[in-house]
Parts: sequence; C-alpha cells; structure tokens
Amino acid sequence: MFKVRIHGRAGQGAKTIAQLLAETSLKVGKFVQAFPSYGPVRTGAPMNAFVRLSDEPISIYSEIKEPDAVLVIDPLLIDMENVGAGLKKNGLIIVNSVHPSDVLKKKLIKKGLHSQVKVIALPASKIALEILKKDIPNTVLLGALVKATGVIKLNDLIKTVKEKFNKKLGSELTNANIQVIKKGYEQV
Repeated sequence: MFKVRIHGRAGQGAKTIAQLLAETSLKVGKFVQAFPSYGPVRTGAPMNAFVRLSDEPISIYSEIKEPDAVLVIDPLLIDMENVGAGLKKNGLIIVNSVHPSDVLKKKLIKKGLHSQVKVIALPASKIALEILKKDIPNTVLLGALVKATGVIKLNDLIKTVKEKFNKKLGSELTNANIQVIKKGYEQV
C-alpha cells in the first residue's frame, strides 16, 4: 500500500490532489481511498488530505499517520506543524519552496525528520503563477510526486485531468493545468 499525506490550507487544492491521484489510480485497477480532514471550514485554515493506493482492498479507515510521501503546498506550515511526523525513514517529502532541498531538509531534521528521507523542493507557486497566472501550486506538486514515485503514470494522470477539468474549467485552463503538471514532473 502506498500512502500520501498532503499539508495545505483550505482552498489551495489539497483535496484536488487527493481526488486526481485516487481517480487516476482507480482507473488503472487500484483500490483507493482519498479524503480531506479539516477543522472549521474556512479558506486559509490549515488542513490535510490523505490518499491510500493499493493492489489489495483497503480496510483501514483513519488518517494516515505513517505516510510513504508527504506533499506540502504551503511552506509556512513547516514552521507551524510537524509535516514530517511519522514519515517512513525511506520516505519522500515534496515542498513548494524556492529554498534548496538541502536547506529544507536540515530544517525538517531539526523538527524530527529522519535523515534518510528524500526532500524535494520546487518552486511550485512560481511555476503556477507563470503558467496559470494564479498561485495554485497543487498540480505542480502532483506532477513532481508522479515523477518521484512512479505511483501512477503521467499519461494516465493527464487523461484524468482532461476528463475532469474540461467540463469544469474549459480547454484553455485544462491545458494550462496539464502544462504545470508536466513542469512539476520535469523539475524532479
């Protein structure tokens, strides 16, 4: 089973990352769970989303305490929460940040992150602003996760994005989202 925990703020697209990852995995025959967890619902409040992907039925129905991978949409949450809590020692953490990966890793190790965890920092907000013209870095991080883990195939994700976003956002914004996914994928 592959487990992902996403740290973000309400309105930043953590739930969307979870849904896209789950829907894509479901289409290729995986068993999935994807759900958000937040306190008082208000834009900007810290929240988490969780995803489980497996070749076998999933019988666990709780938040993910020991993820294989962690995505951090808002880098300010690193100072507010222990985003690496429970992350497996050979795990992966991907952070939306302009700071180098090694700088973030040292900061996270001081907060208890295992030194063998791989840390990837990428300027997801900057990429999103350039292409989407909005600070919506979630799909950039999803592209990076796909490349770093191989948990799903990029082409399968793109197919899901087209199906889901074309109706909702139209072809121009759908293509822009595909472009940022590919950019995140290339950054790893």
